[in-house]
Amino acid sequence: MRWALIAPLLDPRIESVLEIGVGQGALGYRLAERYRYVGLELDEQALTVARSRLRRGTLVHGGLDALAPEDRFDLVVATEVLEHYEDDVAALRLWGERLVPRGSLLISVPAFPERFGPWDVKAGHFRRYERDGLAAALQAAGFEPVAIRTYGFPLGNLLEAARDAVAKRERPEASMAERTAASGRLLQPSKATGWLTAGAGAVGGQLQRPFTRGRHGVGFVALARATD
Repeated sequence: MRWALIAPLLDPRIESVLEIGVGQGALGYRLAERYRYVGLELDEQALTVARSRLRRGTLVHGGLDALAPEDRFDLVVATEVLEHYEDDVAALRLWGERLVPRGSLLISVPAFPERFGPWDVKAGHFRRYERDGLAAALQAAGFEPVAIRTYGFPLGNLLEAARDAVAKRERPEASMAERTAASGRLLQPSKATGWLTAGAGAVGGQLQRPFTRGRHGVGFVALARATD
């Protein structure tokens, strides 16, 4: 469902992409087929799955410090990552340092603080965002917001309710860092059920189209451009 909003926002002039937080490679697979792609992931278990999926591109176990100091990209992508940082503006600034001049940032984050629930706790989230708050964070970090769209309604809402029900039965004992590291592999589809997930995602991508500018759904996809 996120991809249905991400794909139309991608500038056809983009050549190089850095993805921060690859997870198990669902988005990286699509990006690596189109661009010169580098993906970073801190969780080795998730990265192992991503390596089995991606046929192109470069995957790196580590964070930004694993890159060469001079590495710059046309586009930096981070989906469901920013909410894991206590200081989100500082994280955005660091991501911006990896862009070429006037490069683009594309992110997704969970939306609407009133929806903060057991799954957010289990996944190591510090917050959920309002549209205005996300725009303000981007601007404070030196970006010009280009588009902020809501995704997920209605299938994402059902999925989030199911995740909250599962997480509610558990009491997270791991640290925030440990929960963040594991979040990219929580309740992910197996190879056997991947086709079903892909089909549901395609349907959900169509169903959400009338609701991308409102308060329905579970998250935001945002495109921003570096002002420097």
